[in-house]
Amino acid sequence: MPSNLYFDLMARMREFEAAFEQGVESFLDVYPQYIEQVRPELNGLFREQDYPAADKLRKKFGVRLEILPIPSGADFRVQMSEEEQARVCREIDANVRQSLSRGTEDLWKRLREVVAHMVDRLNEPESRYHTTLVTNVFDLVEILPRINVNGDAELNRFADQIREKLCNYSAQDLKKHELIRAATASDAAEIVAEMDSVLRKREADSPATVEEAQTVVDILAHMSAYMEAPAAA
Repeated sequence: MPSNLYFDLMARMREFEAAFEQGVESFLDVYPQYIEQVRPELNGLFREQDYPAADKLRKKFGVRLEILPIPSGADFRVQMSEEEQARVCREIDANVRQSLSRGTEDLWKRLREVVAHMVDRLNEPESRYHTTLVTNVFDLVEILPRINVNGDAELNRFADQIREKLCNYSAQDLKKHELIRAATASDAAEIVAEMDSVLRKREADSPATVEEAQTVVDILAHMSAYMEAPAAA
């Protein structure tokens, strides 16, 4: 998680925790009624000891968010030979790079899918257009630069291009105006085609030429730099 999302995450988690605690209290308020409801239903099988007191039951509920750092080979402290330590460090760095690369691949997939979906829908003018046709695209390109922890410049470029060309009109506007709909559909189709071209080229390239040169320390430094960048409004 980029560090500039930390405060947003913590604010949302506090909201979730408050809602969770409220839900627990709401349940405990009616808990005695549930007990009285099942007492006659269970007849002779009812046992008072099967139903703990509300105060004791309250302690059975809880939610906790644990923040853990991404491991780095440079932080490996176990005493071992220099050769073995270097090997373990390389393995840790490689595993973290692989995980982050998978995250970047997932961002490419999500971005392509949401734009391709827009193309499909806009080419069906008689179908119903939901608000999410545009808002799903806008929401993704707004947050994408902040979660692009590998700093993939091409990915950020496509996010900017999509924001500029596909997020200017509401779903209702696209439904009503044929020229706007056709132009947006054409722009979206061109973007999908360009993304496919970039992805095919990357697959053809040697893995060592893509992002392999970055170390985990470089990536973590890139993530930390987000602390200085204001969140998108």
